[in-house]
Amino acid sequence: MVATVENCVSETTTEGTGTLTLGSAPLGLPYFSLQDVVSAGWLADGQEADYAVHADDLKNPTKVEYGTGTIGGAGTTLTRGAYRSYDGQSFGTTALSLPTGTHYVLLVPSARNLPLVAPLAHLTGAQAQQLLNIDDTVISAAQWGLLGAMGAEAGRLRRIRRITASSFYSKPSWLRLALVRVWGAGGGGAAGYATFASGSGGGGGFAERVILASQMAATETVTIGARGLGGIGGMLDGSAGGTSSFGAFCSATGGGGGIFGGSAGGLGGSGSGGDDNRVGGLGLSGGEAISIGGGAPLGGAGGQGAYGGTSAHGGRAGQNPGGGGCSGFTWAGGGGAGGRALAIIYEYE
Repeated sequence: MVATVENCVSETTTEGTGTLTLGSAPLGLPYFSLQDVVSAGWLADGQEADYAVHADDLKNPTKVEYGTGTIGGAGTTLTRGAYRSYDGQSFGTTALSLPTGTHYVLLVPSARNLPLVAPLAHLTGAQAQQLLNIDDTVISAAQWGLLGAMGAEAGRLRRIRRITASSFYSKPSWLRLALVRVWGAGGGGAAGYATFASGSGGGGGFAERVILASQMAATETVTIGARGLGGIGGMLDGSAGGTSSFGAFCSATGGGGGIFGGSAGGLGGSGSGGDDNRVGGLGLSGGEAISIGGGAPLGGAGGQGAYGGTSAHGGRAGQNPGGGGCSGFTWAGGGGAGGRALAIIYEYE
């Protein structure tokens, strides 16, 4: 039986791909070394243990290795049976070649039994945008790096599918589980109105869910909501964005349309059915004209889409995915369309 012990971290200065020679736990931190664990009788030589090697930093590594090793030397050695590694540029199925320096070896639960981790909420805006622009078949080294924790803890990340139009999803024969994310479309901004403000469109909602392959049918319907249209110059509200969904598992409604001449922005859409459901931002009102005798009103900013974007004032379209469209900039100026909806499916085997 593969063993593990919580809070077991050992330092190593091993170089290359050979057996790890383990030292003490990091000083000043509440960890046990593997030697401590063996000495206490919790584990013994000859037992297998699932491990992780953090090659450059204990808590925020950019190079990692996950595998199952065999304990030896009263906890001073650990043979390496790596099945996943990431060297900072690409994933592999062999052990990392460790450079000179101090590295950290952790005992961890089996990577294939850990819950899926979705790190998107912790990324910078630029990193999140990278993930949103992943193609079906091409994944860059940088994108692999951002997804390393997800792949290691859920099994192997084999494919990422970015869906921008309603279609059918056919479950692959090798699928173990999928992380599904859906965004509702942004609402359209209202047309500009004399010297008074019109409302901008609300941001689309968001839902995320981990779905086991055994829960899916052979084919699931993926619906991608239509973006809300901006009000055309001449007393028109913006229209609401459409709802996106993945089968009956999770869905996200679109943002509401902005109101013409009434200063009311569209309400944000909402997610449902997911493990994580979020509400899009409220569309903002445009600013009234301030010049004596009346001037052109300022268009309001569209509502923020959950994990999505919006844009500056002035009748511009909402950013993808799910940003609300901005209200018209001038009298009779058209409002911006909402940001497009989206679904992303991370497939693990």
